[in-house]
Amino acid sequence: MRHLAALVGDVEDFERDVWGARPLRTGAPGSPACAPLTLVDVDRLITSAIRVPAIRLVRAGQRIPPARFCSPTRIGSTSLTDVADSHKVLDEYRRGATIVLQSLHRTSAPVSAWCAELEGDLGWPVQCNAYLTPPHTAGLRRHADGHDVFVVQTHGSKRWDVDGLGEFTLSVGEVLYVPAGVEHDASTEQEPSLHLTVGIHRPDPDRLVRAALDRFDLAAVPVPIGPAASLSGAVEDAVRNATAGLAGVDPDAVGQAVRRPPRRHAGGLIDAAVRRGRLDVGSTLRLAPDAAPSIDVVDDRLRCTWHGGMLWMPRQVEAAMRTIAGCPGGRSMAIGDLPGLDAADQLVLVRRLADEGLVVVDATDDATDDATDDGAADVVAGAAPTPEAPANRSSPGE
Repeated sequence: MRHLAALVGDVEDFERDVWGARPLRTGAPGSPACAPLTLVDVDRLITSAIRVPAIRLVRAGQRIPPARFCSPTRIGSTSLTDVADSHKVLDEYRRGATIVLQSLHRTSAPVSAWCAELEGDLGWPVQCNAYLTPPHTAGLRRHADGHDVFVVQTHGSKRWDVDGLGEFTLSVGEVLYVPAGVEHDASTEQEPSLHLTVGIHRPDPDRLVRAALDRFDLAAVPVPIGPAASLSGAVEDAVRNATAGLAGVDPDAVGQAVRRPPRRHAGGLIDAAVRRGRLDVGSTLRLAPDAAPSIDVVDDRLRCTWHGGMLWMPRQVEAAMRTIAGCPGGRSMAIGDLPGLDAADQLVLVRRLADEGLVVVDATDDATDDATDDGAADVVAGAAPTPEAPANRSSPGE
């Protein structure tokens, strides 16, 4: 869990003593920021035809109307009115506006990859915004968020006042954790500030109980007739039925219903798809960084879960998959060395794993596409996701 550890230090201590319970300030002032966002990245985003609501401006807790910092723009044959004008954005920033870049886990490739790894550590969906605030300014009024937040300072410093921690200055290299419901506010002093906020969408106890109740149908309870009729008997029956039903619920099944596989970073998938036809058995593969796959046999099928996704496959690829899973990180191996499969099946398996982001492949320049997917239909048919255990292709709601 190196990404989470970079934020909180000792993960076990954090989970036991801090997670969801109290705010925490960690890190070392002056050390490099652990999140991949710089002022250069902010410039690139603002000048790349970014549109509302991916960008918003706030001054003294109030949103600035988009018409103040957007200009009519034509892209192709379409006229748009919500594209940020970098010159107008700069003018508003000079007047004390905080620039907010929203959903960077979708719009910034480095931040998206970083968030995907962090989700793998946390096990819960995250979203990421950036706040660039000019000197002597407070962007948002004192408030409490409905979800946990990590604040990662990437440039300058910011003055914070957090319930349970008091007042302090957060500098580059430091991280702030604020649980849901904890009030806080922040402002800049002598220098501008750029920080990332990572919102963590973990379920509360109410959601867990509701998910458990959804696992069974409550027996119908007749409700008394008449406006003055007592409902106590009906309430007792309903509670009794719910208690009996909850007693028989499988906690693992509820956990699977609530928890989803982490976000998969899509970077490199198009490049891999374009080059996939150039693979041959002499091409090499290696595990994607931090993939850490786990192989299990479930109902005579193979389930592979890794730091970023899940895939179901037929048992015939077990030897090959265990060989791939056991390959040390960063080390390459030849596709032709995968055991238990002929050349056609080796190529189909590796292409599928590359498409899913589990492995990275290096195509040879003189490779041909002699082995087609049709030549190994048995592997492809078994690799398709099932309704009971779909491959992770969706992003969390926000």
